[in-house]
Amino acid sequence: MLRVLLSLLLTIFLFTSIIATGNSLFRSQNTNEVNVIAQVAEKKDSKLSIKEIEAITSSNNLAFTYPNSLR
Repeated sequence: MLRVLLSLLLTIFLFTSIIATGNSLFRSQNTNEVNVIAQVAEKKDSKLSIKEIEAITSSNNLAFTYPNSLR
């Protein structure tokens, strides 16, 4: 019986606190007028494609691959 009364009391306290919190949040009459300024800039990615990367690395590796091709 004590557990039932205690759980009923805690449940009532829980719901009243939820309702009181909701009322205090929604009844707030403070309206703050704030101007927000944002600057938007377009940034393009300078990522290379796979073919471009392969072309660069193959031209840079010529000094290493040329002696190995003569073997």
